[in-house]
Amino acid sequence: MFEGSATFVAATHPSSSWQQDGSEGLEILGRIRALDDSQEDAGGSLLSEGLQSNGPFYGFGALLSHAIVTHNGQSRLGTALHNGSPRFMIQGFGELEMGQLKPPADLLEHIRWLDRMVRREAPSLVDATQCIGFIFRPPLIVAACIGGRED
Repeated sequence: MFEGSATFVAATHPSSSWQQDGSEGLEILGRIRALDDSQEDAGGSLLSEGLQSNGPFYGFGALLSHAIVTHNGQSRLGTALHNGSPRFMIQGFGELEMGQLKPPADLLEHIRWLDRMVRREAPSLVDATQCIGFIFRPPLIVAACIGGRED
């Protein structure tokens, strides 16, 4: 969702499409989470769907970025981005207005789990967002990505 922070910064005002992009982005993330380890290629295709040609992940990230800045100021967006993808998403979802966009509880819990794993097992990986960008793949891939295991 980091891609969307640049979309937010470049915009002169919030886009009405960001809400729809957020819904579509959540739907793609749900499909990625439903894959098993044998479907790694399908996961890559779904990630591409979210990113390709200014795909829904851009508007989704812009929506989260806008929520962070609206409630906490511009410097808080920089902090959220610096702290890695899971923390950025947790912060953004926490700042969205009621009814604006609500992730499924299991997805939000997965993001929180990954945030705990990164901070506990691989704090230096917070900056390695290329790896963290795949957080919605099955836990074994995530564990390999951070060098840990799901518990």
